[in-house]
Amino acid sequence: MKGKKKEYSKYFEPQDIVEKINFRVKGLQEKQDSIFKNIIRELSNHNIYLLKETDLTEQVHIDFIIKYYNEILRPNIYPIMIHSLNTYGVFKDSSVYLAIHMQYFSQAIKNKKKEDFALIEIPDSLERIVVLPEIDGKKFIMFVDDIVRYFLPRIFKFFHFDFFSAYSLKITRDAELNIDNDISKSLMELISEKIDERERGIPVRMVVDGDIPDRLLSLILKKFNIDPKATIVKGQRYHNIRDLMDFPDLGLDNLVFKPIEPIAHKVFINSKSLIETIKKKDQLICLPYQSFYNLLDILREASIDPKVKSINITIYRTGRNSSVMNALMNAARNGKKVTVFLELQARFDEENNIYWSNLLQKEGIKVIHSDPGIKVHCKLLLIKRLENDKLVYYAGLNTGNFNLYTSKIYTDFIILTKDVMITQDVNNVFELLESNFKKPEFNKLIVSPFYMRDFIHNQLDNLIESYYNGYPSSAIIKLNHIVDEEIIEHIYKAAKIGVKFDFIVRTTCCMKPIYPTIEIRSIVGRFLEHARILYFNFNKNKDELYLSSADWMPRNMDHRIEVTYPIIDKNIKNLLLNILRLQLSDNQKARYVNNQLNNQIIINDKPPLNSQMAIYEYLKQYYSKL
Repeated sequence: MKGKKKEYSKYFEPQDIVEKINFRVKGLQEKQDSIFKNIIRELSNHNIYLLKETDLTEQVHIDFIIKYYNEILRPNIYPIMIHSLNTYGVFKDSSVYLAIHMQYFSQAIKNKKKEDFALIEIPDSLERIVVLPEIDGKKFIMFVDDIVRYFLPRIFKFFHFDFFSAYSLKITRDAELNIDNDISKSLMELISEKIDERERGIPVRMVVDGDIPDRLLSLILKKFNIDPKATIVKGQRYHNIRDLMDFPDLGLDNLVFKPIEPIAHKVFINSKSLIETIKKKDQLICLPYQSFYNLLDILREASIDPKVKSINITIYRTGRNSSVMNALMNAARNGKKVTVFLELQARFDEENNIYWSNLLQKEGIKVIHSDPGIKVHCKLLLIKRLENDKLVYYAGLNTGNFNLYTSKIYTDFIILTKDVMITQDVNNVFELLESNFKKPEFNKLIVSPFYMRDFIHNQLDNLIESYYNGYPSSAIIKLNHIVDEEIIEHIYKAAKIGVKFDFIVRTTCCMKPIYPTIEIRSIVGRFLEHARILYFNFNKNKDELYLSSADWMPRNMDHRIEVTYPIIDKNIKNLLLNILRLQLSDNQKARYVNNQLNNQIIINDKPPLNSQMAIYEYLKQYYSKL
C-alpha cells in the first residue's frame, strides 16, 4: 500500500511556501540568538565571562592571545581579497567567515586606496572557544573569531589601513546528491563525482551578522553570484553555535553532567562465551547506559571462534576510526567470510563510507552497495556458526547505528537473539540486499518498503476492533519523526472513537493532539532519544512490543529498507515497557506538544523525575539482580 501524496501546489504557490519558511526561520533564528544571550548571561553569574576583542584590557590576557596568535592561529589564517577573487567555490559549506571592511582615514600617506574588502575563514581545525588565564577566581573565554578581529591590523599591515570592521557570515549550499542513471559507472563513482559537485553547489541560505552594512553584503552577493532572493538571515555576531557542544572544561563540576559508569552486563561478564550466552537466551544491550564494547566483544569472539564461518552486517553511519570496521577486518584476517552492506547514500557520510568501502575490499571483504533511489537504513548483524554439522544463525538487531561515538550519546537498543524465525528473516534480508531487492517472504520481521505500511494500518485496525469489542485498547509509540499523512489520519480515526495513544516524538511531528485520547510529548535531555519502540495493547490477553529502525515517514515506509521486529522474551519486553512508562512520567525534561505544535514544559505536582536518569537507575538495579 502506497502513501497518499498531497498536491501541495493546489494549496500554495512555491514562492508562498518559501516565504512562509523564511518567516519561521527568522523567528527561530531570533529565538536561538535570545537563548545564546541568556547562556552568556548565566555564565557570567558563575564567574565565566565571554570577552570580545574590545574587552581585552588586562595585560595577562593580551600577552596570552599574542602567544596564541603567533604559535597557533597565525599559520591557519589565509585572507582572501574580495576584489581579486575569481573562484566561485571559495565559500565552504557551513564554515564561518569574517567579511572585513578596511578603511583608511589618515592624511599622512597620500595616493592610497581608501578602502578594501576581504574574507577570512575561521579555521575549523582549531577549538572554537579559547580559555584565557583566570584572574581573581574569574574565568574568561573568547571565540577564535574575536581573536582574529583583534589581530586584523597585523594581518593586513601591508596595506596601511587604520580602521577595520568585521562581520561574521556562513552559507549553506544545496547538498542534494542527484544521482544520474549512468549505467557505465558504478554507484560509488557517481556518488564520488556528486560529492565534488556538492562543494560547488548553489548557495541556498546565508546567515550574516545583523550589523553588516548593506553595501558590503551586496558586494558579497554580487561577487559570489549569490541570488539575492536566496534566504538571507540576519542574526547575531556568532554563527555555528553548535560549537558550544565542545565547550571547554573549566573545572566547574557543578556546571557539567556527572560522569556515569556504564552498567555492567553481568550475563556477559560471567560468561566464557558471549555467543553461547545468546544461544541460551535473548540478550539486550541498552545504549548509552551500557557499553557498546559488549557488541565489539561479540564481534571479537566471532572473529576467533573456529565454529564461526561468516559474519554479515549492514552499516549506515560509522566513524573514520571505526572499531566495528576494524573488528570486521580482523575477522576476515582470521579466515571468516565477511560481507558488509555499506550504504553509500547516507547523507553527509557518503565520503566516509566510500573510504571504508575501499579499505574493506582491500582486506578481501565483500562489500555491497544499494541501488540509487533506495536506501538501506536497517541495522543488522548476522553470525553463522557451525554446530553439530549444521549452520546456526545468531542475529543482532539495532535501532541505531553500529557506531561507537554515537553509542555514548544516543539512546538505542540492540537485541541479540538465536530465535530461528527471526534469524532466518535476518538472513533473508541479507539475501534481499544481494539479489537486487527481489521481494522475499518473512516470518516475524516487518520489512519496508514491502510490509511496514500495511503492518501499521493492520495494528491500528486491530486497536479499533478491540475497542469496539469493549476493551480500552491503547498504544505507546516512541519515534524520532512522525510525518506520514495517511498513517496520521488513521490514528485520528482510532483516537476519535476512544483508542488511547501516547506518543514520544523527538523531532518532526506533523500530528496534533486534536482528540483528548492523544498525548504527544518530546524528551530532550542529556542523551539524544533515538530508539523507536512500538507498543500495542489490544486486550488483557494480548499486547505486542516491537523495536524498529524506521520512523513513520513516507521515505521510511516506501523508499528505504527498514526492519521492525517483535520482542519475544517476556523479561526484555517488560523491561522496555517499564522504560516507556518512565518516559511518560518525565516532568523534568519532557514537553507536551499541543495543537499549535508548541513544546510546553510539563508541570505537575508529582515528584521530580528525569526519565533518562531514572532509566539509568532502573537498569542498574535490574542488571545487578541477574
